[in-house]
Amino acid sequence: MTLAIGDGANDVNMIMQAQVGVGICGLEGRQAVNAADFAIGQFRFLLRLLLVHGRWAYRRSATLILFSFYKNAVMAYCLFFYSTSTGFSGTSVYQSHFTSAYNIYLAAQIFWLGMFDRDADEGWILSHPRCYDSGRLNLDLSLKAVLAWQVNAVLHGIVIYYVGYGAMRHGRGGVYDSGSLGIFGTTLMIVIAVSMNFKAFVSTRTINDVTGGCGEEGGLGPLGFMASHKVVLFLNLAFFFGMSWYASTPACAEDTTAADMMEYWGVTHHTFEAGHTWLVALLVFGTWLFVDWVALACKWNFNATAVDALVERSHIARWTLDPSTKPWFFSKVAHVLPAEAQRVAPTDKVAREGAE
Repeated sequence: MTLAIGDGANDVNMIMQAQVGVGICGLEGRQAVNAADFAIGQFRFLLRLLLVHGRWAYRRSATLILFSFYKNAVMAYCLFFYSTSTGFSGTSVYQSHFTSAYNIYLAAQIFWLGMFDRDADEGWILSHPRCYDSGRLNLDLSLKAVLAWQVNAVLHGIVIYYVGYGAMRHGRGGVYDSGSLGIFGTTLMIVIAVSMNFKAFVSTRTINDVTGGCGEEGGLGPLGFMASHKVVLFLNLAFFFGMSWYASTPACAEDTTAADMMEYWGVTHHTFEAGHTWLVALLVFGTWLFVDWVALACKWNFNATAVDALVERSHIARWTLDPSTKPWFFSKVAHVLPAEAQRVAPTDKVAREGAE
């Protein structure tokens, strides 16, 4: 990838040929700015543009791309495993509206990650230039990272399908029995939707509080609470359960083809009202969460990079400066040195110059 930086009309061709162009607005006019992807006022702003904002954008985009493939792979693997149980008959375990709206049910959570996520604070990144290795060495979007996410997708597909199948296969054959296709498919989709939303949630490196975007500090005004990942997670799941309930009502058939939806009438209602549905969903989700956390623990203990260590130390430094931001399950975590903790806030000389 090529980066071109120019401040005059003679740099326009160079900026347009490069993958990323930066125009500097100066005494030579605005021709370079008009042709560039990014515009800055002075050369010294390149530091923050590349090391801070460029790095954040790279890690956000990488996580969004990997998660987009991962969530679709999990759904496809579960369908493949179901096909092995039905002799590859071509029958789908999911009702049609689940497959049609699957990406809509998971869209908001991952897009919030792509817009608001920050793995480390600005002052820490500027005082630890090695954090930029994540982009320079392509650590987040390498072949190794892609394969790791796909291996996770296979493991999670196995856990979600076979644990759910083993818990619900002993039905009596009734239309609304736990072993019926409609009930099993709906329960499986509940687990997948909840698991994928939580996967996006735990992949977020900065969890915004409900009040984080409100007021003068947040800068988003009365609607700043919408920047909270917790609010988006709740709204995403509420939308999924609400649409699933509506899809199995006769009123939905008035807006669609009655023949296509008739076989699904009342299935979601019976699924939500049955106690075994939530027991199975809790069992499968808990097993998935355990497998996912074991994989993360193995990565941190046996395959962690220097960037991972620096990001983790930045979190500990922030908690040292402001203990109120420390999660309750890290109450026993060791503090870093106070001098190093001060680097979290952009108060050093480099950060002050970039903020001017």
